[in-house]
Amino acid sequence: MKGIIFGYPGIGKSTLARNSKNFIDLESSVFKIDGERDPDWFKVYVNMALHIADQERIVFMSTHPWTRDYLYDIYEADNALKQEIPAMIVYPDISLKDFWLYKVETRYEKDKSSKNLAALLKVKNDYERDIIDLESDDRFMHLVIKDKLYKLDDEIEDTLFKYSLKNIHMEG
Repeated sequence: MKGIIFGYPGIGKSTLARNSKNFIDLESSVFKIDGERDPDWFKVYVNMALHIADQERIVFMSTHPWTRDYLYDIYEADNALKQEIPAMIVYPDISLKDFWLYKVETRYEKDKSSKNLAALLKVKNDYERDIIDLESDDRFMHLVIKDKLYKLDDEIEDTLFKYSLKNIHMEG
């Protein structure tokens, strides 16, 4: 299985990638040179994700709008690639705000890394706006986490499997 997943902070990208060779967490914060981002950093980031996904991996990416926009532009230029390497957005339901904030706060308390601080601040400051933005992006499949107890890998594989069945049916 291969694909690109734009994952909201706290969904379990790093944990799943750490525990399975089928998933790669392509952390966007490392795309800097001497602490600065090149203006086109997201193009390298998306192209690297596509290359890794093409090696039969599922690549987790940030949900930044410009990464989604750039991948969509690539897919528009190459519809076969869109079918070959599907993309989806994974995010919690807007009703899970308090739980999500607790979840990322707890993670930050256990590991006070800059990555975990950035996730905490993102959820604390932007949760509702982010979720509304992700919900409105109809260019990709969506997997909305609606329950506090979920198994991310099963949810992703189920969604991708349904997508592949739909495409087989459409081609046949």
